[in-house]
Amino acid sequence: MNIVQAVGGPGSGKTTLVHKLLERWPGTASLMRIDRYLRNRREDDPEDFLLLPASIDWPLILTHIKLLAAGNTVTMPMYDF
Repeated sequence: MNIVQAVGGPGSGKTTLVHKLLERWPGTASLMRIDRYLRNRREDDPEDFLLLPASIDWPLILTHIKLLAAGNTVTMPMYDF
């Protein structure tokens, strides 16, 4: 399994690049959007919570990557703030 991470600022073309890659690798690639893996905010979280690595549900991401590598499907969460 290979993992490609697209990183860049807003409007830099990350989504366009990822969709082009998905077109080139039909049926063999999965898109995992990091913003779908935000954990629920707690009272003690700082104001800049969404900018911090601690805002991501890393254990769930790892679980989903392992499931995908094994050929399973996953349902990405959709957190509601």
